[in-house]
Amino acid sequence: MKASVKTLLVGYFGAKNFGDEWMLATFLQGCRAMNLPIAPLVLSRHPETTQKEHGCPAIPRRWRAILRALKGCQLVVGCGGSLLQDVTSLRSLLFYAFLFRQAKAMGKKVALLGQGLGPFRRPVSRWLAKGVLKSSDLVTFRDSMSEQLAKEWKAMPKRMALTADLTFAWEEGTQQKLSADRRYPVGLNLRPLSSSAKGKAISKEEGWQQALKGWLAGQRTTLLLLPLQREVDEKSLAPFAEGSAAEWWRWERWQEALEGIGKVSLLIAMRLHGLIAACLLKVPFVGIGYDPKVTGILGEAFGDHLLSLPASSETVLAVLRRVRERAESFSERADAFVTERRRLARQNFSLLQELL
Repeated sequence: MKASVKTLLVGYFGAKNFGDEWMLATFLQGCRAMNLPIAPLVLSRHPETTQKEHGCPAIPRRWRAILRALKGCQLVVGCGGSLLQDVTSLRSLLFYAFLFRQAKAMGKKVALLGQGLGPFRRPVSRWLAKGVLKSSDLVTFRDSMSEQLAKEWKAMPKRMALTADLTFAWEEGTQQKLSADRRYPVGLNLRPLSSSAKGKAISKEEGWQQALKGWLAGQRTTLLLLPLQREVDEKSLAPFAEGSAAEWWRWERWQEALEGIGKVSLLIAMRLHGLIAACLLKVPFVGIGYDPKVTGILGEAFGDHLLSLPASSETVLAVLRRVRERAESFSERADAFVTERRRLARQNFSLLQELL
């Protein structure tokens, strides 16, 4: 049997973010399913929690621990998400760029799996991202816009492929189980807008929120509030809990957030992985496209389900009405979309296997 490859898994783990924890869980599940000889070590904001939830050792996001881990590992994997972007902050991009460059300087293999590329606001950010891409051994992109940007830059790694977000490879049996109980007519997820998105949408932000509030009030049903990055999203959702029949779905483990999405008949959401979960669970959704990655991954199949900010009140109501009217046909559309995306997502593991 081939010896286990000591592997450092890099991402925004241990930060109570549903999407990041789901990506990590799917990566570990996929490696087990394909019997990949990997001995994982996870970079985490809360190593004890990560070790408890995911069953593998973890280290803190401190450079002394990271450099020690790099010295002892053979492979570094950027485990899903959009690690190469500066909308979150330039500091975040600097962190990941230095980590991957240091790994290459130490002679380690680097694989970036299921990645989104950008957005970028600064020339130095594009320069940093190009350097990471060119030096990587394997890069798989989760959307065609990211792949095309890398090609335009001529920032070609040793091997590059268009696949899909890691979470599309999540195990099917659990999805079927979660889909059984739809006790809430509507679920809502909102997140804070980044400063760039806020600047672009500020003139209409109040209008679309008021239109959404008015529509929800008119449903006269219990609204399920779903914060998918717990403390962060709660601030954006709080105004929708005022003066309405609303319940909070507060979770401790990422699986509980997935369970909450499975309990609604219609999901209105901003976070990408909430929308991907809706596809897997065949929950009709309205996606609020605050970021290009939402359109990049879902736009081709579900463009009629997406609201791009800024959005007028009329547009908000029209999309809500259209999605409701077409709810019965959603399951078939979602099934076709997920089947193809799952096939592509599994290629992440096949390509990684070839690299080992």
